[in-house]
Amino acid sequence: MTVNEELKLKDKERLLELFDATLSLFNENHDLVNNFLTGELNLSSFERKSILIGALLDKKENFNLKTKLDILLYSHGLKENYYYNPLLKIFKEIHKERFDSENLFNVFFEKLENYLKSIKDITIYEYILVFPINIDFKSGIPIRFLKKNMDIDIKLVPYSIYNKDYLGPIIEYLHTKYGDRRELIPEYNQELYKLIEKYNHRDNQFFIAKVFARNILFSVKKVSRNIDINIGLYNLLLYYQMDVISFGGDPFEKSIGAINNPIVYVFNNEECKAIMFSTYEKPKRNEKIDFNILNSIVELINYIQKFKSGKLKTLLYDAFINYYAAIRTSEYSVSFLIFWNIIERLFLKKSGTKLMEIINRLKAIYPDSIKEKKDIEERIDMLYKKRNLFVHEAIDKITRHDRSFAKSLVEHLIMSFINFAIEIEDIGMLEFFYQNLRKSSNVLQREAHILKLLEDIKSKDTE
Repeated sequence: MTVNEELKLKDKERLLELFDATLSLFNENHDLVNNFLTGELNLSSFERKSILIGALLDKKENFNLKTKLDILLYSHGLKENYYYNPLLKIFKEIHKERFDSENLFNVFFEKLENYLKSIKDITIYEYILVFPINIDFKSGIPIRFLKKNMDIDIKLVPYSIYNKDYLGPIIEYLHTKYGDRRELIPEYNQELYKLIEKYNHRDNQFFIAKVFARNILFSVKKVSRNIDINIGLYNLLLYYQMDVISFGGDPFEKSIGAINNPIVYVFNNEECKAIMFSTYEKPKRNEKIDFNILNSIVELINYIQKFKSGKLKTLLYDAFINYYAAIRTSEYSVSFLIFWNIIERLFLKKSGTKLMEIINRLKAIYPDSIKEKKDIEERIDMLYKKRNLFVHEAIDKITRHDRSFAKSLVEHLIMSFINFAIEIEDIGMLEFFYQNLRKSSNVLQREAHILKLLEDIKSKDTE
């Protein structure tokens, strides 16, 4: 199949339009240069167009570029791929060679294919990634982990192992990069030193992960997601039904959780090759996990591993990742919306699904027998209205109590999901389960009788 056949006509026309517009940004010397006299900001325009082109190329029905890079164990970003540099190289070559519009489409994809071939020539390395985390397991360390990618090896080690095997090369890397005279390095690098010192605590634990990749960005992106799944699980059990303490009013917005892993040390051949970090924020405290929570972690991991459906397991993993994000976010409205997103995703919200259907499903997971059923339903309606005000009218009336209740809804939903999803074999059956969730026992019994009749008829037809 040729490139032209792989692309939908609509996408092809849009790509050609973007290609032509992108080439017009280059000057006679084949360079991108801003002209402030005429107001031509060509560098910014190219960046914008490269993002639009990249988004189209990533689509499965187009070139499926993101998946192809994943197969090659290569990445152009930690969250989404940022194709500025490879696209700049390709368009600069095309501009120099002065291809006409008729051949532009095929020439572009030939060069893109050649770029992917060049990535295949990059050596695949085994990277070791070290993530410090401010958790103190008082009664032992988990030895099993939830993983979306089974080719990653993950373990937790105490400070003694980290100090013996990894701290020396990290210090050597810092000395090489910044020098011994710390007082002379820029302020933001001073902040990095302070952050590292805070996480080099003997009560902390350290995730050690091994992964094969062609570049560091891919290794960090792939492992981080798997690490966050497990930290999300730890957070769920540690902060279950907990909230921040407030002494009258809400003068400051605070995060619920204190667990964080903002640093990753990247090793190859026993050398520290890079230090990456997401924030300078120092840990508030060291969280302690006792035997009871540790036991719950082990039991829950063992239970989730028995899921029949990989897609349902992925839904749950995404919920753990988002729960971790919501717990460590201080802004009430942002944290609230992340919790709300978990609800929508676990209830299979699609573009055609009305939000009221999600609300009804959420209400239905609370049994009619509980005394607080009416109170919970009314409170859900209140949150729904505040959510709509914030999303559609940018009116933020979300309080700490709203976030706390959204958190409790998510916790109840996740635990309920774990209990019933283990028996469900695919997404279609999960949707069928939700569609019948609100029905009474009498209705379900009558429908089960009809389904049994249908099953008997079908079995006779096959005899």
